Amino acid sequence: MVSINERHVQETLETRPHVEQNERYQDSHLTSIQQIEGGGTIKRVNMNDIPLPLRIFGYTVKIIFILLVAGVIIVSLK
Repeated sequence: MVSINERHVQETLETRPHVEQNERYQDSHLTSIQQIEGGGTIKRVNMNDIPLPLRIFGYTVKIIFILLVAGVIIVSLK
């Protein structure tokens, strides 16, 4: 059985630079998982950078969500 200290490390590959830690939201328990899975911490989506069909879909989902919340509030007030 090979111990951890005896394993060889691939030294020809460069290590990735660490992700900037200047984001607004950071969960200290999830930081390592977020960096491994997503390449960094949670970031806001810039809707102007994505293709038009996806942008339209995103705005449609936002509008439907807002209308549903408004509908629930209106129904609960009656």
